Amino acid sequence: MKERDLSLESEPSKLVREWIERGKGKSVVGGYGTSIEVLKSILDTRTIKGYPDEVKMKYMHDLTPNGEQIYHLVPFFSAIEKINPYFAIQIFENYRDRSHEFVTRELNMLEGKRVLRDYAIRNAIEKYFESQFGIKTGYDEILEITKRISIDDFYEYCDQLKNEGLATVVGDALSSEDYDRLEVRHILQSLKRKKIAPVLPEIFQRRGVIIYFGEQVLSHKTYVGQEDEGEIIVISQMSLDLSHVYGIEPLSSHERKLILNWRF
Repeated sequence: MKERDLSLESEPSKLVREWIERGKGKSVVGGYGTSIEVLKSILDTRTIKGYPDEVKMKYMHDLTPNGEQIYHLVPFFSAIEKINPYFAIQIFENYRDRSHEFVTRELNMLEGKRVLRDYAIRNAIEKYFESQFGIKTGYDEILEITKRISIDDFYEYCDQLKNEGLATVVGDALSSEDYDRLEVRHILQSLKRKKIAPVLPEIFQRRGVIIYFGEQVLSHKTYVGQEDEGEIIVISQMSLDLSHVYGIEPLSSHERKLILNWRF
């Protein structure tokens, strides 16, 4: 029996609760990690926007010659294999010499969630920094700014991640030198340390949210990943509506509470 489409009849405050209750299920085919600010925008507009034109790479423009919307999702292979075996074969072949067992293990729900959490944390911290200071910058730049303002706050953040089992994120944070030095210097000069320092504890509470997509998303054009075999690409003529969302998973109790207290 087809599940009732909650998104077309629920008010945003009710819908977000239903999404949290549903979380992920066996029919979930993929997801992406993002910030709660983006989730709020999705609920406000009742649409899920794809990549903006200004940040599309050449292959994305090639795939969307008529202004279509493009999305990148982390796939769950076993679910896709049951729903769309032909596309599952394409995903498998994109791994070239790897075994079916390897691909199934690499793209299972548990491993997928680890990848999605990494994306979500980065997006959540970047978006919250932007919301507080009106400046768009990257996760690595924010970490470097934190190191220069309060090394104690930086190491406390790493300890929090380690305690949450996010070892790969900790490793990236400790070893990252991939930041724009001129941008870091400019932000520190324009904002001043005493303005940034009080916001750091709140910034580093953010973990983001995972949005899980149901099988309906596979009704659009789908492609295997171009930059990473561990992702899939979805192309839609228009922005996806809320019926494509199966459920959501806030990645911290702090953000779960914020989401449940939203007023629309």
